[in-house]
Amino acid sequence: MGKIIFMTEQDIERKYNSLVERLSNSTDNIELKGLKLEGLYEIFKAINSYLYQGFDALLVMGILDKKFENLTNSHNEEEVNEAVKLSTCHFTEKGVEVNKCHIPAEELILLQIASNMHPLNQRAQKRYRHLYRQCFGSRLVVS
Repeated sequence: MGKIIFMTEQDIERKYNSLVERLSNSTDNIELKGLKLEGLYEIFKAINSYLYQGFDALLVMGILDKKFENLTNSHNEEEVNEAVKLSTCHFTEKGVEVNKCHIPAEELILLQIASNMHPLNQRAQKRYRHLYRQCFGSRLVVS
């Protein structure tokens, strides 16, 4: 059986400060560093929201790590904005389109949040099951 991991506010603050220090010590120019630091702040607002809503800390920290990786690999404002953007999808006639820095686990969380507000339509339910299998590697159990 899995462990339940909790992140205290002090844990989050330590992680944030550590990532700020890493960005501050990068070789990026001042303007790009500023954009990345602002982006990191926006990312942490989302991460804190996910944790506050009770989502699994390991899943959420995995999202943070991937978003930070995308952020540090950004070379301009457009790429920073892509790294910060929420991982949503757009349904098209041909299937599903996602943004460049899409993280399946974050989209799964966003779909769960949406489903708490109103029932998901059939396409969104199918997308949820697909993401669940992708993130957890098992079949979604429906009772």
